[in-house]
Amino acid sequence: MRRFTEKGLEIKQQLFDTLSPEEVFKFCYYILFEVCNEQGWGDWTTQSRAKEILMAHALGHEVRGEHKGGGDAVEPNQDQAEYKSTVQETIQAAYTGISCKNTWEEQDQYLLNEKLGCYNNHYHARFCPKTGAIKEMYKMLGSVVYGLVKPVVKNQFEKAQQEKQKKIDKGENPKADPRFSKTIGQRDIKKYGKKIPLEDLNC
Repeated sequence: MRRFTEKGLEIKQQLFDTLSPEEVFKFCYYILFEVCNEQGWGDWTTQSRAKEILMAHALGHEVRGEHKGGGDAVEPNQDQAEYKSTVQETIQAAYTGISCKNTWEEQDQYLLNEKLGCYNNHYHARFCPKTGAIKEMYKMLGSVVYGLVKPVVKNQFEKAQQEKQKKIDKGENPKADPRFSKTIGQRDIKKYGKKIPLEDLNC
């Protein structure tokens, strides 16, 4: 997979020929902030933002600007898409920080309409931790992601409600509402997702 154009390789060589490794890093660091600020992409150093920007470019999607909630990018058909990435040896997708609602009915509707099922497509990518390159990517329907995550969250929700009730029965103040999570592993990603050939990506 080619990560640089011929012009990019020329500029890269010039940088390494004239600057120290520390100066190259500093130059690239501030350049990335300038680009992200100009495009409204937000802080590229937070969470997985840099990987989201690379995934959107590879897929031909539009990066969503700084946002709280909502998808990570917009597909050509204007649907919002959700991205998950990892640098582990096997591909996986971690859905973390899922808010706790008051009832299971509310929780289920939140998963379906606000957190998971509201995105037609979820994209899962594995990056090389040494080169930063995308090693593999899969596309999974939001309805499938919802179906995989729902039973795990339901179990976590019920346990949290039980613990909360025990505290109340003892006259104690219950802890702050927990956050739920589910990691979709390699087996399910490969079973239910559609692999996107690297040659089809703009890497």
